[in-house]
Amino acid sequence: MSTAAEIARIRDLLPTTLGTAEIRSQIAADIRARSVFSARVGKLVFLDAIKMVIDELAAGRTDFATARWYLAESLREMGYTPEGGFPDAPPGEVPPAIAATLQDLSSRRRLNLIVETQLALVRGRGQQLRGTHRQRLFEFPAWELTRAIDRRVPRNWGGRHASAATPKSRRVDPRPRWIIAGGQLHPSGRLVALKGDPIWGELGASGNFDDALDVDYPPFCFNSGMRWIEVGRADALELGIRGPNGESIDEWLSQDHPTLVDTQSGIPAPQASVKGIDPELRKVFEKSSGIRVVETTATTKGNEAEVRATLARRKAARAKRMAELEAQAIQKGGPGA
Repeated sequence: MSTAAEIARIRDLLPTTLGTAEIRSQIAADIRARSVFSARVGKLVFLDAIKMVIDELAAGRTDFATARWYLAESLREMGYTPEGGFPDAPPGEVPPAIAATLQDLSSRRRLNLIVETQLALVRGRGQQLRGTHRQRLFEFPAWELTRAIDRRVPRNWGGRHASAATPKSRRVDPRPRWIIAGGQLHPSGRLVALKGDPIWGELGASGNFDDALDVDYPPFCFNSGMRWIEVGRADALELGIRGPNGESIDEWLSQDHPTLVDTQSGIPAPQASVKGIDPELRKVFEKSSGIRVVETTATTKGNEAEVRATLARRKAARAKRMAELEAQAIQKGGPGA
């Protein structure tokens, strides 16, 4: 199993009715890194469908079009509408949305964003873990940020492109993101820094950029077309790449940096507020993720065995339904063909 597929498999579901800004302020970044979630999606069944298609994509068992199509079919079967949300959801839990906009969960734009972001995150994390093995660090001590996917209005990462539109809540900063994050532009124009350099975390910090994902690996922000490639030792030496305080490559790699170790396991269980999570899932979530929930609005006792059994039945039923729908699509010459 690939590293990305393994990371996708071990992530937990995090249902929440919070918006993007509220998620950032109320749910710790480490919890988000371990979880499958989407703004204003408190529907566990839909989150489970998202996790399933991402697991399949990461393992190479399906394609993007089929994944998006399956999510759209799942929403249709759940009775979701942009105007009314999910029929069994409490009033106001899912704000009304204009059809075909990003707020509409069933729109092509929103489904593309969900699948692209979730898949890019597990692949980026997988690449980071593979690249930080001891021998790999010696042979390829640095990352280079490069454009892998063209955008109609690219962000100003290294100063070569005009800056994309900036939300009205913040003033436009004319500097490249690389400079804002604390990096130095090399005469070659390449965006290169040592593995574990704080610049990678700064590029993905929402405190620096409104569209950031609070991760220290690609894609760094929503709708990003940027990716990493490894830089060999000889190339890094020729470019004169050093640590943030002038350290040589070997001096930097000999230090104990949090970003040079596997932070997916072996770390203290964090505490965070996860208001909006289904009360019945609280105990299951705490046990499966190692996270202790505090300041929660949950007041009812969780029935762990019943919830687990229900989730298992739903997952089996959805897997069967997905196979049936794919078979129908193949017969009709649809996305699964």
